[in-house]
Amino acid sequence: MMNRIAGLTLGLSLCAAAADVLPAQAARTIEVTVRANADAARSRVVGVLVGQGLVVSTAQGPVVQTAHYRFNPATTVVLTVNLIEQDSVTRVVLSGTYSIPTLGVRDEPMTETTSRLKGQLWSWLKAIAEKIREAPADSL
Repeated sequence: MMNRIAGLTLGLSLCAAAADVLPAQAARTIEVTVRANADAARSRVVGVLVGQGLVVSTAQGPVVQTAHYRFNPATTVVLTVNLIEQDSVTRVVLSGTYSIPTLGVRDEPMTETTSRLKGQLWSWLKAIAEKIREAPADSL
């Protein structure tokens, strides 16, 4: 009888532990591969960001970052791009944070989602990534 109780207790605790499994973490970055060295990729990234109306505040070394950009009347965004060069290919890794000062939201990471504002921000970041991917090499 004691073995049955112990077995039942163990089984219930395993079920409870399985119920606490966290869902997969939402993506926080978008990666694009360009066939160019890091200098050329940086120029491409800066050109696309400026073309989207963003002001680039940093473009040194492997990091490009924008100044605060007003995405809508209540939301500001900062994008960060990391360049990882290997041979003649550069991986361009985009990420961003957003703030909604009136709600006390500060520097929240953009994540892959389809929900309202967060979904709009993620779609916008994906569109910028696609423009970087498609930018003609001769426009650099």
